[in-house]
Order: sequence, then structure tokens, then C-alpha cells
Amino acid sequence: MDFEENQVPEAILDKLTKVCTCR
Repeated sequence: MDFEENQVPEAILDKLTKVCTCR
């Protein structure tokens, strides 16, 4: 889990960006 926390996958970033755009 440490690796994921250090390097956020592009999928999560894409989801966060979509949420930000929606809101």
C-alpha cells in the first residue's frame, strides 16, 4: 500500500479529475 500512496495511479488521478470537473 505504501507504493500506491507514494505513486498515485493514473486511474485514480483520472477519477479525481472527473469528480473535480463534475463538482
